[in-house]
Amino acid sequence: INFKFKGEMMKKIIAALVVILALIAGVFFATKDAKSGVAKTINDGITKTVDGAVGKSAGAAIEQQIAEFIARNDIFETTSAKFYPGDSNSSGFIEGVVKKEKLQAYLTDGVKKIKGLADRDDVNETLDFNPQEAFPQDFAFRYDYAVKHSVKDVADGFEMNGTIKVQTPYYAEPIKEFFKTDTPVSTHVLFGPTERKFEAKLADIDLSDDGDIVRIAGFSLGGTSDMSGDIIKGLNFKLPELYMNDDESIAIGLKGFGYDATFINGVAKSSDLLKFVMSDVDYKASVEELVVIADKRRFIVATNLSSQGKNRVKDGILSSKDESKIETLKIADVLLRNIHSDMGVSLSAKLYEKFAFAKPDDLEALKRDTTLLRDLLKDDVKLDINDFSFENSLSKKFSLNSNILVGGFIDEEKLFERMGFSGKIKINTTIADFLSPYDSLRDFGPMVEVYADQFVKKDGNGVKMEFRYDKASNSFDLNGKLIPLPSKF
Repeated sequence: INFKFKGEMMKKIIAALVVILALIAGVFFATKDAKSGVAKTINDGITKTVDGAVGKSAGAAIEQQIAEFIARNDIFETTSAKFYPGDSNSSGFIEGVVKKEKLQAYLTDGVKKIKGLADRDDVNETLDFNPQEAFPQDFAFRYDYAVKHSVKDVADGFEMNGTIKVQTPYYAEPIKEFFKTDTPVSTHVLFGPTERKFEAKLADIDLSDDGDIVRIAGFSLGGTSDMSGDIIKGLNFKLPELYMNDDESIAIGLKGFGYDATFINGVAKSSDLLKFVMSDVDYKASVEELVVIADKRRFIVATNLSSQGKNRVKDGILSSKDESKIETLKIADVLLRNIHSDMGVSLSAKLYEKFAFAKPDDLEALKRDTTLLRDLLKDDVKLDINDFSFENSLSKKFSLNSNILVGGFIDEEKLFERMGFSGKIKINTTIADFLSPYDSLRDFGPMVEVYADQFVKKDGNGVKMEFRYDKASNSFDLNGKLIPLPSKF
């Protein structure tokens, strides 16, 4: 899909998003030690609050925490702040300014990273603009909040809800255009007693430009950190609704997307993307419905997608396990049900880092440096497909399992010291019967069956194929029959 949100509009969108991300970071994450006279960490502050709670209102105790937060923040400068204490409900506001120099630096760094990852001409063209032009003014905002608490609950933490309002007209105008409001972000934070839980929710976006339409509804970013905000324990994203349509009648619709990651050992918030990716993490994701529309027809429809798994790094080896499911997938007239995969991968952590974040020039350098390549490929690379299966529309089942291993790279001629490849494919009916429910495939069934007859053998009412690579004889074992392979394989 080639959306035309380019030029000035795209620049304004990116600028607005940079500001919003900076504000979210400013609300959620303290970034420096507190000023003299204020406790160094939020946790210390809560301890002092509890010790001094006798004879003080809960509101005063909460006010101390707000002062702590302001003192520790390094994103914005506070111009005004008020706190209105209450017995169980308090409120207040913070007015602040994010200096244009900070915004320009954020944008420069962000664009550099996006260009490096994308490495595409159209992306580079879209992002080719001057940060000084995007942020010619300081960014003023107001954060209004309400706090729920009691004297007893102060020891256990408190709950704070807030909204961020844009006050500088230069930035408020495009933000109103995109979000239809000058308060584009609402926040929810639970403080204490041992961690912070936070969530920022964006106002809905409805955009149209020269036939292109974008709707993003209910997007939120959340997570969990320690009380100081320095260590991220988990992150989550939610996108209840996404719709994108261009003037060529191609559209994508998404409903009910959610992603949740838990970092087993925590990750410092100052870490780069690689550190987050290479951390021990448990994750789960789900999508209620994904639709691709072409020529006003629902060409691809997938429902109830889910995935859960974990990544671990130990002794220089990255291992990953994932189980994914799709209840139904329809492509044109082909309907599949109960798609399931259960897979595991393990490889050198250094190898993954090199290739996952490599640019074309990096890959060329690896080809020339066989010593480096040999070092990266000395450990085994394993792929275990424990199950990949799906059913046709009449509940006939296809299944595959396979194991692949390579390790001990020698050179481009001899390849690897260790090589293994084996697996099994099964269909619990004939190939022609499996394809019979689909108008576009039915006529090919008998032809495919005749061609496949040399590779499969009967298995009850269905067929199966068992295969294995035998390195000692350099042959391929297909259903018990050895097939010699070329000597260079």
